[in-house]
Amino acid sequence: MSAGLEQHAVSVDVLSCTDRAGDSWVTDFPLHVHALGPGRLGRYGYTPRLRPWLVEHGREYDAWVINGLWQFQSLGAASVARRLGVPYYVYAHGMLDPRGRRAHPLKHLKKVLYWILFERRALHLANAVCFTCAEEARLAPSCFPFGSWNPFVAGAGILSPPVPKQEAVAAFMQRFPALRVDSPGTNQGETPWCSRICKVRSGCS
Repeated sequence: MSAGLEQHAVSVDVLSCTDRAGDSWVTDFPLHVHALGPGRLGRYGYTPRLRPWLVEHGREYDAWVINGLWQFQSLGAASVARRLGVPYYVYAHGMLDPRGRRAHPLKHLKKVLYWILFERRALHLANAVCFTCAEEARLAPSCFPFGSWNPFVAGAGILSPPVPKQEAVAAFMQRFPALRVDSPGTNQGETPWCSRICKVRSGCS
């Protein structure tokens, strides 16, 4: 997504609450990273350096994109953005999918409390909450109570494949001929994907 923005002359910096400046993935990252880690409180990623950094440098940017929910970056950045009057957008990254409520009911109860106290306000006051597709945006309001926001379907920001689809499929089948539907032991029109993947997974486990 950042690469796509840069194609439209938009300069993008990354601010991280958990990474250290000397981490290899930070130094090798193609964008300028301001690393404020290490984060505290486990996966919550709290850092006391976030708010002071944003207060000092936040107005240097036309807008902020907050990636993800349920960690300190959304609470900390949204509160400073409101104070400075900087427009901000929250990218949900599937974290408002109601299916998570059924799959992890105890974790969902914890999130409900955090939602009521902090997260819903961050989304309500955002310029937009970004989703990867219309279905994700449609389902999100049913995940938590008392929520309201301005939805925007932004897509996933995935670049187009470097090789045309038909050429890529032909090269893949040439590399793995056993996966062809007309390979020996396979009925015409039958794709043996599932059985072969299951065998690989059972062997690895």
